[in-house]
Amino acid sequence: HQRQHNDPVTLRYDLRVRGGTLEKDVNATRKRIQDVMDTFQNIDGNNEDHTQKSNVDNVNNDINVVDQSVKASFMLSSDSDSEMELESTIGRELGFCAHHAIHHLAMVKVIAVQTIGLKE
Repeated sequence: HQRQHNDPVTLRYDLRVRGGTLEKDVNATRKRIQDVMDTFQNIDGNNEDHTQKSNVDNVNNDINVVDQSVKASFMLSSDSDSEMELESTIGRELGFCAHHAIHHLAMVKVIAVQTIGLKE
């Protein structure tokens, strides 16, 4: 099915390259983070004349970007290709990403303290 202009974007968290360049090359990772930041800075949900073109295909500039509808798709099992799709918003997904990053950073801290003796 072809996505219409107003259809929400579907985020597929499980369709990503594991062990790829972004996990190994600090400069590539920095560039990717900057690209993501630039994309969000180019989305202006409060633009008065609503004529600014965003880098994201279906952004409706009539509402705040965090309230934009998206669909989040997850694989609930590693031994199946079956996906579960949930309705969400950009704001909720950014909140999830922030929470998930804190979780990973806490794990990095434990590893660093226990394996290389980094002081807490």
